[in-house]
Amino acid sequence: MLDAELAEIVRNLRDIGADIADAEAKKAQGDLPRSLRETLSAFSNTRGGVIILGLDEEQGFSVTSAQDPAKLAADFGSMCSSEMEHRAAADRDPPL
Repeated sequence: MLDAELAEIVRNLRDIGADIADAEAKKAQGDLPRSLRETLSAFSNTRGGVIILGLDEEQGFSVTSAQDPAKLAADFGSMCSSEMEHRAAADRDPPL
């Protein structure tokens, strides 16, 4: 994703004042948010989406200070590979 695309998504979130169907912000100041699995699951059951870690929706989508962004990224990858169930594209239900 390009910086300009990310900036546009953040602008839209701030203008609307809430998460939208294909973009969701998570505060993620220390560790990964508990609700991240549910968001990933919801996105995987639709057309996908963008998760932005480090934005606080309750504070107008202001930037939070992530203490260790590299750890957040590693934890995110680990969660996706070990805690989420994966199905091959051919095994998925056909679109409605």
